[in-house]
Amino acid sequence: MRWSTLGQIGGQAIRFGTLLVLWEILTREEYGLLETTLVLAGVFELLKTLGTSEFLIKERELNEGLLSTIFSVHVAAGLVLGLLAWLGADAIAALFKARTAASLYPMVGASFVFLSLGHVHEALLRRELEFVQISVVRLVGPLVLGVVAIPLALAGWQASSFVVGLVAEAVVSTALLWFFNPWRPRAAPSRAELHRAVHFSAFLSASELLRYLFAHTADRVIIGRHFGMEAMGTWGLCRRMLTFVAKPVIIIYHRVVLPALAKLQDDADGVRRRYLRATGAVSLLICPSMFLLACLADPMLRTIYRDKWVAAVPLIMLLAPAAMLETLASTVGVLYLLHSRTGVLFTWTAVSGTVIIGAYLIGAAWGSLQAIALATTIAIAALTVPAFVVPFRFSGHRLRDLLAHVAPSLLISVAMALAILATRVLLGDVRPVVAFLVPSAVGAAVVGVLTLRLRPPGTTDLIDAVPGTLGETLRARLDRSKS
Repeated sequence: MRWSTLGQIGGQAIRFGTLLVLWEILTREEYGLLETTLVLAGVFELLKTLGTSEFLIKERELNEGLLSTIFSVHVAAGLVLGLLAWLGADAIAALFKARTAASLYPMVGASFVFLSLGHVHEALLRRELEFVQISVVRLVGPLVLGVVAIPLALAGWQASSFVVGLVAEAVVSTALLWFFNPWRPRAAPSRAELHRAVHFSAFLSASELLRYLFAHTADRVIIGRHFGMEAMGTWGLCRRMLTFVAKPVIIIYHRVVLPALAKLQDDADGVRRRYLRATGAVSLLICPSMFLLACLADPMLRTIYRDKWVAAVPLIMLLAPAAMLETLASTVGVLYLLHSRTGVLFTWTAVSGTVIIGAYLIGAAWGSLQAIALATTIAIAALTVPAFVVPFRFSGHRLRDLLAHVAPSLLISVAMALAILATRVLLGDVRPVVAFLVPSAVGAAVVGVLTLRLRPPGTTDLIDAVPGTLGETLRARLDRSKS
């Protein structure tokens, strides 16, 4: 888990660092145009494997026919997506009311043609828990993106700079995956193997696509059409900042926990215990992080960008609770997979997504980005309990057990938020950098002390994931606190 954590968080940090620089270079309208391409890339990201990577991980035994069949499906999907991005560029731009972005979309499609060549190799590495090699790919790819995108942006390439970086990242990442995994396609595709894989993955991929379209695409379409590209840029920055915190947690959880639980499929009690412990670890990461962002969004943005992006502050404050609840609810995805209930997952995603789109439309009717953010958070809060109840009915979990594993993290987060707000009051009117760094240090200290004192579920797993001397020091302090 340590290497998986390092690769995922490190890769996301490098990618986010690139965006931080581009947010300074690009105007809000230029970033709004880039945001439309990132939304398209997100849709393609979900379509690229059609859910078959999870099938390869879950399947007890693999054969050459199955692997070659899925490889062929991935390559075909990449080519189709690339063609759609090229032929449908004008239509996509019209959907967002961003016609000047049409030239960017074919390049996004090209990146997925290259990425499709490495999906099976990545799944095989994940299946064998080869997290060192995966981490290298996760670190080098975003580094290539930044090295290409930032100089191009400084040279005046605007939104195109990031998209060209995406293509370079795709080429290098795929080459590394082929280098690390020796498998090569040899057998002819098999209709029987295709049917077996699609039977498992069809509802899964459809559910993931619906979730992304409802929760992370519809809002951009509505905002682009109602408020324009400058508002799109502000909204996109807010969502990207929250995603930067949440996405690594979600991805690490699914990539580490799913293979681990798959090995315990015949031990129902073991699956339940491992799921609750892993969810406790997720809550210990995501709850303090989102509370911190909500409390310090204003001095953080003013420190980095002065007043350029200050309009995003209320959006971050309103949407941070929603991002926290979404991250916690995303942990149930492994339960649907383990119990082969992807049809139920599809139904729940359609219902919850419809509610969220309704919230976007209500907020847009109120006439402001803040109204959309508030309506979104209310809708997600209302959906959170049902999101757990539905899979718990067939997995054997109980809500009270979940609450017992999550409540300590919420308590720690509330205490941290109170300490941060008190510190800001005591500091008074100071420079933004001071108003950001000092309360952040206080909040981190509060979280550290209370975590060692309360030892919430999942604490040991998180500390074990910390590499090097720091991890050894934390484990020693945790052992001393137990005694």
